[in-house]
Amino acid sequence: IRVTVERGLRKELEQELMLDSKTKVYNFRYLNEWLSNPVVEQVAVLFIDIDDFKMFNDVHGHATGDKVLQALAQLIKDVIRSDDKVIRYGGEEFVVLLPNMTRAQAVKVAQRIQQALRKLTFARQKGRVTVSIGVAACPEDTVDKHHLLALADQAMYQAKRAGKDCYNCGGGSPAAYHSV
Repeated sequence: IRVTVERGLRKELEQELMLDSKTKVYNFRYLNEWLSNPVVEQVAVLFIDIDDFKMFNDVHGHATGDKVLQALAQLIKDVIRSDDKVIRYGGEEFVVLLPNMTRAQAVKVAQRIQQALRKLTFARQKGRVTVSIGVAACPEDTVDKHHLLALADQAMYQAKRAGKDCYNCGGGSPAAYHSV
């Protein structure tokens, strides 16, 4: 019985090491484990960055900024399926893993995230909070997970350059699309 209890405690500790303490979503360590798993799977990736977050923190303070991070993490969790994974990549960036999803399906998730954020009362009270989202999918864009993440990251930066508060698809797509 003692060995079983110890194994259970170890599993809980390992799980805690995979969670971001501020947002209660997975952390970069979880993403690294996923990236190191060589299995090729159909998966779409969203790379999400809060627009102008440094300016938001400067105006409203870091405590309010932390609340925005927590609210966004929860909002994303509320919009996605239970098997999908939200990962705090760092700072104000999040990655969402969407297993068994095409790029077109992932775009709909990106749109839902942006639409839900526009309805968030907290965001309107403390200044408008928007996100730029990059979308990439395996095997549509690449079968390499590292490349997939890089494509989603690049697509997110294309969305920022296109005016922020929009999403962009990987695969070299130059256009960004604003959700309405």
